[in-house]
Amino acid sequence: MPLPKNLHGRSVLPILEGNEEQIREIAVSSGGPYFQKGSHCGVTRPPWLDLPPYMKPFVLSPDPNYISHSTITDGKWALIYATKGVHAELYNLRNDPKQKHNALSENLAVAKRLHRKFYNFLRNIGASEEILKLRREL
Repeated sequence: MPLPKNLHGRSVLPILEGNEEQIREIAVSSGGPYFQKGSHCGVTRPPWLDLPPYMKPFVLSPDPNYISHSTITDGKWALIYATKGVHAELYNLRNDPKQKHNALSENLAVAKRLHRKFYNFLRNIGASEEILKLRREL
């Protein structure tokens, strides 16, 4: 069966079979299952999601006044990020699984690495320039 062109996921079967330990370097979660009227757009909107024309999932927004956060994780670290100028957070998931201590200031290099991978991910899946320009810097 051919894969849909817009599919960003990969099968986890190689992991379940013990042939691979991971599929990607990072996992990204943005927004959530929330819907709102307006021009906000999801860069990963599945083509099968049939919504009325007035509803769009808000995953990431090109509107600089609208803040939508993303979590970027590599399994050890989790970066919570919206856009440049909005408070970001970084957590060491192994040492702080409840995410109580923001470790961003003492691990800025880790945050920059995860941010760079996130930005490249957005570019690779075809996010618009409007969305990218708001997320170019940490």
